[in-house]
Amino acid sequence: MPDDNRRRLVSSVVAGALIILAAVGVRTMLAPSDTGRTPPPPTTTTTTTTTTTTTTTTTTPSSTTSSTFRPIDPTCGEITGVDADGRPVPATLLAQVRAIHEAACRSDPRPLLDLLRTTPGHELPEPTLELLRTDLEARTALAVALETTPHADQGGHTYCAPSGGAAVFARGTHDHPGGLTAFATRPTSLTELLCPA
Repeated sequence: MPDDNRRRLVSSVVAGALIILAAVGVRTMLAPSDTGRTPPPPTTTTTTTTTTTTTTTTTTPSSTTSSTFRPIDPTCGEITGVDADGRPVPATLLAQVRAIHEAACRSDPRPLLDLLRTTPGHELPEPTLELLRTDLEARTALAVALETTPHADQGGHTYCAPSGGAAVFARGTHDHPGGLTAFATRPTSLTELLCPA
């Protein structure tokens, strides 16, 4: 009798293991791309077809370490990786500026607002966020401001627009990240103070 119980137990364990393996196999076959990783960026494919052969060339975009970045929208300009004194803009700030610039260059305000509302360190007042939501010219002014060479001071970096407006990025602290904390589309007492004439 003990041998029968042992056989039943072993059979139950083997059956359970087979069921689990079958479930994993079915899941893998039905959703092979569902691995928790994001898919690689799309590649550019060029196909040339003749009556006898087909040639496919795949090109993967290369990354750049340049201090100048190209935006998504061709109507926008470029941002620079050095400040007015010729020093490199800190990598963390450059990443923030690049993301905000690319979002501001789009006609849809949602990516910009999502970025500014959800990324720690960005602390624009609600009226400024509302202006960026409703006014395409304000978003364009932000993108243009970010294309200028920033002025660095003890408090952070200021991007002074030709229109007299400015985008101000405060430096972070050890427990609070820096980010975009002020933006004006026209001259104000703050922009006049932070932007050299």
